Amino acid sequence: MHDLFGLALYPMMLRVTVPVSPVGIIVPVAATVALVTLIKWGGLS
Repeated sequence: MHDLFGLALYPMMLRVTVPVSPVGIIVPVAATVALVTLIKWGGLS
């Protein structure tokens, strides 16, 4: 469950560093989806 908590914080940290704009929304979402996919395919879910 540590991974899920980290995945929830990671996009929020990106949102803080990226100016509020479409990119500030798309990048964290894309990063989260990519990380979740990697975890699922890695068999860690």
